[in-house]
Parts: sequence; structure tokens; C-alpha cells
Amino acid sequence: MSLPAAWQQIVDSFREDYERLLQQTSEPAAGPRTAMYEGAKEAADVVRQEASKVGLMLASAVSIEAARGILQSFMGSLSTFVTWCRGLTFVGSGPTLNRHIREIVSGLLSASMALAGAAVLSSSGLSPRALSSEVGKVWERCDDCDTMALDEPTVIGRAVTLRVNLVQDALRELRELQEDSHGEHSDFSDSDDEDVVLSAEEKERLPVCIALVDASLHFCKSALRSLFVLKVVGHAQNLTLLEATTTATESLEPVLTANIQISNSIDELVVACSYAPQDLNGMFEHSKIVAKQAELLFACLQGALRDAGATAMLRGGLSDAEKCSDAVLRMAADSEKIPSATAELKELCGAAVVATASSEPEPEPEPEPEPVPVEL
Repeated sequence: MSLPAAWQQIVDSFREDYERLLQQTSEPAAGPRTAMYEGAKEAADVVRQEASKVGLMLASAVSIEAARGILQSFMGSLSTFVTWCRGLTFVGSGPTLNRHIREIVSGLLSASMALAGAAVLSSSGLSPRALSSEVGKVWERCDDCDTMALDEPTVIGRAVTLRVNLVQDALRELRELQEDSHGEHSDFSDSDDEDVVLSAEEKERLPVCIALVDASLHFCKSALRSLFVLKVVGHAQNLTLLEATTTATESLEPVLTANIQISNSIDELVVACSYAPQDLNGMFEHSKIVAKQAELLFACLQGALRDAGATAMLRGGLSDAEKCSDAVLRMAADSEKIPSATAELKELCGAAVVATASSEPEPEPEPEPEPVPVEL
């Protein structure tokens, strides 16, 4: 059943304004960032109030004039919010920050459009209903404004944090697998699925893969600390990202891309080494990707950092990740010689990795013979 023509005009008018505001989100405006952010937060509060009015007053049948006035007031609050947010996406901002802000704005506009459509159906008498769910979604989108990032290091740092958590989960999963494989009554050894049970040789590969995941985790955490250093430098000098860095890159977008690639490859590496028969080609290829993306991540950050300590920490994390990646590459490429490669792995990954890789306990030293007393 379609809406009457007069009510359909209200919907069409609201949609036209919605599309116009959506288009404006891609057009930056100049202005002081702090003032723009405070204005956007105040505008979001007004949107909450207007959305609540729509939910309360249009949940039942009302006149066309009343519905039009309420929805126009609601659209006016959205227009003010978009105007303030446009000031946050000025030309000096990086693409990641601009995309973050535009996603918040477009999410609010979409939720508002859904509320307006449901309100017209209800207030016209065509489909009376409670609008609390639609109003709640608008409020949720307004809440996003309270946690909106205002600089590139912050918005990228949040996304990188999610990826770091995924790598941490992968490391925990591998360590649990290693503990289960060494236990006498492990879940893996009791399983009826023979594809899950790792052979003794496959178990010896786990510690080297764990070392790579662990090193990658510490390197990604170092990258997070470096982003924090950039944020502090930018705030201390009251500079935009482009002014605070001297690199030719427009933003820190490659930092996020590299972290996503590292996280995805770590996930694939865990799958490759967790199930029998292990996928040696997968272990080889994804170890290469981790090393390559770590180099790209370091190259992007070291050019932007002016802090020698943060750069040294980042360089150390890269060195550890590359060594562990090299160990996995050699192990996967020449898997039949793992026991004889112990000394080489010790040099690459450190004594702790090789000590864990050996499932056999070290032989106890033989006791020295007691001296025989000599009678004179």
C-alpha cells in the first residue's frame, strides 16, 4: 500500500535534503579544529533532541502540516551538524581521518533517513508503530561524535590497536596449541580427527612460528608507540599532521595498510602450522609477507619520527621480526633438516626459541667420580 501523494512529498523532500547533506560531507571547509569539534558535539545534542521529538510526536497519526514542521526541524539540526563536521575535514587532514569523520556523518544521516521514513508511515496512519528503535539508532550515531578522532595518528592508532589485538589472539592460540601438543592428555591427542594431530616433526616447527608471531606483536606495539609520539609532537607544536611530518607522504595511511597485511598473514600462518599436514608453502609465503610489510611500516614511520628513542625501538622490533621471519622461511624451505639446523636457528632467533623447539629434555651431566683415597 503506497503513501498518499501529500505524504510522499514529505518523504521526497526529506530525501532530497538528505542527499544534499551527504554530498556536502565530501566538501571540506576551513576553520579552527577545536571550535569545529565543540560545535559538532553541541549540534549532535540538538539532533538527539529533535530525533526524540520525531519519535514521540509522529508515532501516531498527526496532520500533514505538523509532520512536515517536525521533520523540517529535524533536518535543520542535521544540516547544522554536517556544517560543523565539514570543518573537521579540511584540506590539511589525511584521508584516513577524513574517511573516519565522513563515516560518522553518513551513519547519522542514514539512521535519520530511516527514522523519517518510519515516522511518515506511522504519522500518516498507514502503519502506526513505536519509533523507539529508530530513535535509539540515531542516538547511537550521535554518540560516535563524542569519541571522534581529531588527528591522523589517533584514528590510525585505534585501527592498528584492533589489529594488534588480533595478532595477540593468534599468539595465544599458537601457545595453547603447543601446550596441548606436549601434554599427555591433550585435546589434540585424544581427538578422533587425525588431521588435527601434529607429528613430532610438525610440533618442532611450532616454536619457530611462535617466535615470529611474538616478534611481530612487539613490532606492531612499537609502531603504536611511534604513533603516540607523533600525536604528542603534533599537539605540543600545535601542528597539523602534514606540518608535523617532513615526509613526502600525504598521511600515515600506509601504516594502517601494513598492519592489516601483517595481521592477515599472521592469521594465515597460524592456520598453516596448526593442522596436519602443515602447509609449508603457506608458512613460507606468509612469513615473507610479514617481513616485507614490517619493512614498509618501518620506512613509513621512521621518516615521520623526530624522536631518536622511538626510532631505535622501532628499528629493534623490525630486526627481531626479520630474524624470526628468516628462520621460518629456512625451516619451511628445508623442512627435512630441522634437527640439524638447530645451531643456525639459535643464531637467528635466540637460545630461548631453540630451547622451546626441542621436545627432548637435555641429558643430565654425569656425576664426577669420587677420588679414591691412597694409603701411604
